[in-house]
Amino acid sequence: GKTHLTADLLGLLRSLICKSSSAKPLLLRVAAIFDRPLPVYAMPLDNELPVQDNLALHVTFPSAGIQQKWGVERLIDFELWLKSSVTIRIRVPNGESSFTVIRKTVEEFISQAANHVGGAHFSDLVPHTVSALQDLHLMDQTALSRFVMEVGETTLVLGEWLLQKGKR
Repeated sequence: GKTHLTADLLGLLRSLICKSSSAKPLLLRVAAIFDRPLPVYAMPLDNELPVQDNLALHVTFPSAGIQQKWGVERLIDFELWLKSSVTIRIRVPNGESSFTVIRKTVEEFISQAANHVGGAHFSDLVPHTVSALQDLHLMDQTALSRFVMEVGETTLVLGEWLLQKGKR
């Protein structure tokens, strides 16, 4: 619940789960060394929720965890889940009724947010995808913080599991 740590967590997630120009993400490299899969439960990747036209902003985050929450999730590899889409539908700022639909993979979204919010770098040119989620509050957190924390919790549990399995 410490949303002020979102930027720090983004930087750590970027190093653990996002490809760099020269290497696979750290978590995936460690999994390969130990020859272990990284199983997670996720909503079916082909499920795109319908969007109502009267919304100014609609965000669809793929959810993943180590346990089923709703009973319909499927067991998939974490690396495949990182390639699933974050969909953001934003009403065009000029007041027209048209929308901009932006789709990024989880990996791309985490990397972009880390590069612009300050977790890895800082840029004052924050893309709509990131700023819209910083402005959208759900309960006591921004949508960005909530998504980052969910990805962080799943990554942490996978990392701990991987290290425990690797010791044997």
